[in-house]
Amino acid sequence: MPSLGDYKGQTHAWCSGCGNLPILKAFKDAMIELGIEPYQLTRDIDRATRRCKEECIDG
Repeated sequence: MPSLGDYKGQTHAWCSGCGNLPILKAFKDAMIELGIEPYQLTRDIDRATRRCKEECIDG
């Protein structure tokens, strides 16, 4: 089961005053609640990118 510590270390491009950090925190909390590990997000994004390239760009 993932923890909040598993999602630390990634660099975000948001400043502390923009209001997006609570969105990031909510996203991380949701991933933890759903039991989704950080590596699963990367794997699924990579898979979706390849599928889109094959279907949308090359197709």
